[in-house]
Amino acid sequence: MEYKGLLSALACWYDEDQYPAMLSKYELWIMSDGSWKKESIFHTRGVQKPLWFSQDGKLLYFASVTDELVMFDRATGELKYLGIDWFSSRGKIDPMMIPFFESFVQLN
Repeated sequence: MEYKGLLSALACWYDEDQYPAMLSKYELWIMSDGSWKKESIFHTRGVQKPLWFSQDGKLLYFASVTDELVMFDRATGELKYLGIDWFSSRGKIDPMMIPFFESFVQLN
């Protein structure tokens, strides 16, 4: 994923015993100065798939367990259901953002 213009990884763990609420723990890792650094840890429930961050990194958008688009405020831990059916709005493919970063290795 892209987070504030940097390459990032979002590691997640689901507690399947709590289905359908699915408590999830997330760790946000950022590539900075050639190494991975843990930026934050947060928890939420009722979501199944992280989609993208807002430009400022404060909001994270998810698909909920019912395929609704959800906005998660990382500062407050609040989930806001946006009333958009993610499954039917995406068609046959998953929309995604793939950030481009120049290589750390010179090819010549």
